[in-house]
Order: sequence, then structure tokens, then C-alpha cells
Amino acid sequence: MTTILTLQSSLTPSRAPVTKHANFNQIPSWVSLKSSTSSVKLEHKQGQVENLHLVSLSKHGKLNEAFEFFQEMDKAGVSVAPYSYQCLFEACRELRSLSHGRVLHDRMRKDCESPSVTLQNCVLQMYCECGSLEDADKVFDEMPELNVVSRVTMMSAYAGRGLLDKAVGLFSGMLESGEKPTSSVYTTLLKSLVNPRDLNVGKQVHGHVIRSGLLGNASIEAGVLNMYVKCGWLVGAKLVFDQMVVKKPVAWTGLMIGYTKAGRARDALKLFVDLVTEGVEWDSFVFSVVLKACASLEEVNLGKQIHACVAKLGLESDVSVGTPLVDCYIKCSSFESALLAFEKISEPNDRIPSVFCTCRLQHWWPSPWRCYKRSLVGSQYGESALITMYSKCGCLDDARAVFESMDNPDVVAWTAFISGHAYYGNASEALRLFEEMIVPSMASCEDGECTPADPELETFSCNVHIYAKGQGSSPKVREPSLQNVPKDS
Repeated sequence: MTTILTLQSSLTPSRAPVTKHANFNQIPSWVSLKSSTSSVKLEHKQGQVENLHLVSLSKHGKLNEAFEFFQEMDKAGVSVAPYSYQCLFEACRELRSLSHGRVLHDRMRKDCESPSVTLQNCVLQMYCECGSLEDADKVFDEMPELNVVSRVTMMSAYAGRGLLDKAVGLFSGMLESGEKPTSSVYTTLLKSLVNPRDLNVGKQVHGHVIRSGLLGNASIEAGVLNMYVKCGWLVGAKLVFDQMVVKKPVAWTGLMIGYTKAGRARDALKLFVDLVTEGVEWDSFVFSVVLKACASLEEVNLGKQIHACVAKLGLESDVSVGTPLVDCYIKCSSFESALLAFEKISEPNDRIPSVFCTCRLQHWWPSPWRCYKRSLVGSQYGESALITMYSKCGCLDDARAVFESMDNPDVVAWTAFISGHAYYGNASEALRLFEEMIVPSMASCEDGECTPADPELETFSCNVHIYAKGQGSSPKVREPSLQNVPKDS
């Protein structure tokens, strides 16, 4: 004690503190860096880091790397945490990798004696999303404990495969066991009822909803309404609609779609007027539905009013709104307005050919070639679509202009161009093009290797159609070789 006090008193601000070298001989013999306690703590921390890395790989979709690291962990004797398994199953589900999922499931059975319901549900969802309903059935039957997620997953899978009896059977089993179905169970089951023959089942499910006191649930009410619409019972759909306390846009559009498909476009437009009057918020889907109703009735004035609303909301470039707007103008014979609306669409879809072909058949030509030059149709798919449109309309010169402008015509472009000549009786030209497609000219060969287009069955059937009509007898055209016909034809 005295020595310590002497050392402390000798330390002054003017002097640097005395530094002593560590003497490991003074460490008691019972303290060791290799003790079991320290080893366990170090291994636990190491396992946490590796599982964290495994989770990171899974969440970034690097499935192959994750499985390689998984095998390294196995060789090192590091256990995989349940959450890591869950993330791996989710990655297999999102990437639709059934083979990885099966391997992972087999390993999980060995590592986890009693996996949680959450983890088993991940396995179930993985098999359902990967399309292996047989494996999903086995997992579902072997699960000692089921919850709502388990049942909803299987009901959705059965409904998606058209196995309505099994989906309804699960629902009936819940009722018999005294378990109260949740809203997600009802909405899942209602979505699976899409045919008129399912109407009686739908009515029974609706009855259970009423007895469960869930009719005030907006998602369930919309599900019941859409079910009645899909099953063709618009009277029931209107009754449900009228009883809704809060009518969301999905309910309005659902009933409007039902009226439009049933040929009751005026009822759909009347419903739209009520929607506007009640101040319901619009969305792009509402516009697309009401424009279809306008088109069927050829109500161009109402269509123009809706177009004005679309322009004010800045939705003219939206393809889901612009396409039905173009269709509406065309069916109302307002072709200039149709073209102006079309040019506002930022990314036109594959309905372009039908739009312009309708214009051509009604003796008005909006110059799709002009649209093509303005890059409204810039991809190879768009070029093939234009060739299809020109060929169907009989404008073979225009079809040739687009065809010859393509650097490397695909089989769709070849087939469309050949079909156009065949349909309009130009048998010799159709057969010449067919042979050119199979046996390219030397000018199209690079480095001595020719790469002809791979014909589809539709291309061959087109030429068979020519010979069947006796149009392939021209001596100027040699019969094309059929060596490249697909074997499964």
C-alpha cells in the first residue's frame, strides 16, 4: 500500500507517467483465451455475422451466391438461423427457383426439429409461387399448426389452378372447426368466383359475410360486388352497391365494367354522371372504363368532355387512358382527333395496328409511316406491328417500305409480310419471300456464316394454304425446301 502511494505521489504534471510492460506471467492460471466460455461467445458472434451476410445475399436476389455461402457455413459448422431460412425461401419464391427451394426445404427439415408456423408458411408460399401444388399439399397436410396465412395461401393456389372445390373445401373446414374466417379469407375466396356457374357458391359466401358482421368492410363489399359482376348477376351487384355506406372508386368502376360488358353502356354512363355529381375522386381506370362506354354508344361529345378532363389532369400521355381515348374517337369517326390523341401517348402499346387499320378500313388514312418516322413506334416490335397492320389492310407497298427499313427483320415481320402477299393472291411473291427467309442471299451472310430467320408454324401454314388453293403452280417459283419445318409440326 505504501509503495503504491509513493508511486502516485511521484507523478507530477512536469513528468511523463511511467509506462510498465505487461507481464503475462502474472495472469492467473485459471484465465485462458481458449476457455469454453469465450469460445462460445466468439462462435455466437461469428454465426450472427454470417447469417447477416446470408440474409443480405438473399434480399438482393443473389440466390446462387447465397447457396454457395450457405454450403460454406455448413462446412464450417455454423448453424443457419430460422430468419435466414425465411429470407432464402422468399428469394426462391420471388425468383421462381423450385430446385433451390426443394434443396433448402430438405436441409431445413434436418436442422429445424419444430419450425415455426411462420417459417412453414414461407415454405408453403414458395411451393405455391413456384407452381408445385403437389409439394404445397404435402407441406400443408404435415403442418401441425395452421393459421390464417396458411389457409389463405392454399385457397389462392387452388383458385389460381381452377380447383374451386378444394378452395371452398378449406373454407368449409374452417367453418366446421368453429374457426371464424377473417376478411382476407373472404376476399381470397370471392376473387376465385369468376364464372356464372359459381354464382350459387358466391351467394352462400355472401350470406356468411352478412352473418359474420363483415359487410361494412370496404374490401369485402367490393369483393362481393365484383364477384356478382363476373358471375353475370348485375341485379345483385347493384343491390350491394346501393347498400354501401362508403362507395370507393373500385366499386364504381366495377359496376360500370359490368354494365359495359353486358351492353348496357347508357347505364354505365349514368353511373359515371352520378360519380361526378357525388364528388368521388377519379383515377385513370375510371377514364378507361367510361371511354369504352362512350365508344360503344358513339357519344363523341361526352368523349370530348372527358378528354378535356384528362388533359387537365395531365393523363394524356398515360397509355391506359390514351388508348381507349383513341378508340373512342375512331369509333365515333373523329379520326383527326384520334390521331392527335395518339400522338400524346408517350409509349403506345400493341393496339397501334388495330387502331390504324380501323382508320384505313373506314377510308381515312392517318399515315402511320409518319408516326413511325417521329419515333412513336421505334422498337423492332413496333416495326413488326406496322407491317402486320399494313399487310392486313392490303397496303403491301407501305409494308415493304417498313420491312426493308429494318436492319434484321424478325420472324414476326417475315410472317406478316408473307401472309399479306398470300392473302391478296400474290402467291409468287409470297413463296419467293418464304424461300428468302429460309435461305438468305450471300449478301446477308457474314464471315461465311448465314443466319436465316427461324420460321414459325404459322409461316409454313401460310405457304401450305397457297399450294392448297393451287396458287403455287407458277413455274417461276421453285418449291421451297421443308427441311426447316419444326419437328413438332
